[in-house]
Amino acid sequence: MKKILCMILALVMVLSLVPAAFAEAAAREGDVKASDMIGTLEGKRYENKALGIGAEIPETWQVFSPEEATRLMYDGFDLLEADSDWLARMLEENESIFDLYTAAMDNSGDNINIQVQKSAFNLLQKAVLTEEKLIEASMEEVEKSLKDSGLMDEVKLEMGSCEFAGKTHACLDVSGTMYGVPVYERMVMLLKGDYMGVVTGFSLDKDALAKNFAMFTAA
Repeated sequence: MKKILCMILALVMVLSLVPAAFAEAAAREGDVKASDMIGTLEGKRYENKALGIGAEIPETWQVFSPEEATRLMYDGFDLLEADSDWLARMLEENESIFDLYTAAMDNSGDNINIQVQKSAFNLLQKAVLTEEKLIEASMEEVEKSLKDSGLMDEVKLEMGSCEFAGKTHACLDVSGTMYGVPVYERMVMLLKGDYMGVVTGFSLDKDALAKNFAMFTAA
């Protein structure tokens, strides 16, 4: 139940990005198909070439493929009998999918999920969207959405930079409490064409976030 709540919390955060940030920014150049944005999982090796990231998931972590993670998030919502293109179709229809969900099989609460979503842009919007601008424009709405969701109390947000998949990225660190227990999240937003991938790490230990993100490399 705790893991599902963490995924729901991440979804609340991602969905809150859209109205706040995208109203003033446009897609980067490039023609990227929805199917390109879906990663692969072979054993415990995850890759998403469009986002340029990969990871060797530790043996002590459980891992869910894009299909499994998205079904888990949506509680199997009309997806069990879907055809092979259903994930790409969800992206094309502006739905958010979970490209990866992986969690430590202990009591640490550590988990990481990657969500991918299409960005709806106005053709007249010519500004180039950067990770920094996206985070800056989103912080107020993210904080409000988290507080309104009732899932997290004592919410604090801080923008900074962190190492992820061999590069320095802008990141959003979130702290608060869930049922009185201190929790920590880190978000990295990766932009590709008309899409964005949002990597969210969750832990009960603040120092564990950087360690868990270190499993990701360039792909």
